[in-house]
Amino acid sequence: MAQFPRPIYVDTRSNVMIGGKSSEQTEADLAAGVARVGGFFREPSYFESYLHAAQALIDKGRADGNLDDLGMPAFYLQRHTLELLLKSVLSWLHSIDDLKKRILNVNFQPDLDARDKNVNKHSHRKLLDMVLAAAKELELPEPPSELETLVERFTSFEQTGTWARYSSSRMRGHEKVQHLENEVVIPLVDLQSSLADLAARVISRDLDAHSYENVLVDEWDYLNQQVENMRSCN
Repeated sequence: MAQFPRPIYVDTRSNVMIGGKSSEQTEADLAAGVARVGGFFREPSYFESYLHAAQALIDKGRADGNLDDLGMPAFYLQRHTLELLLKSVLSWLHSIDDLKKRILNVNFQPDLDARDKNVNKHSHRKLLDMVLAAAKELELPEPPSELETLVERFTSFEQTGTWARYSSSRMRGHEKVQHLENEVVIPLVDLQSSLADLAARVISRDLDAHSYENVLVDEWDYLNQQVENMRSCN
């Protein structure tokens, strides 16, 4: 029987972390006002955490009867959630690409510095373009069309890359831009609903469920087995 370094408390109510806490630890942390994250079985999914945080902030605003005061931070959490989703899909596509190249050359090593430079962007549109290009090159299905629709919706609000973070910015070759000089109506609840629906169709939460990432997981498993077979024969 497997031995673990400490007891495991499985929290089936959360998509953020697999591991929960004892009731005593939960009460103590709440009393101390602290969040306990990381470590054994408690490494959070950043995507799920930001998705959950955006919903919690919206729920708080609705309960208080004021979504306006939370508008910008809620939108920022939402746009970052979408960025993390795009980067998660892109990571699977890169891993599949690496395995395909390793089948042709068992000593292949990707240029991670160049890859990180390309991926470390915040533009939804640029990240989506990389996802679509990679899926096409690898002859894999494209992600659900709702992903591009949601990218376009978020992009329509962001005059600049820092629209949700700062009150103004200076675009290259242009004068300073005030981000909220005119009134903007942000459909927080509808955007959140669209994010939640998209997550269910894209993110791998349950290997028995249908999602775009599960399609990629299956492809990765198949290719990885081929690589392992090649190594065992050498």
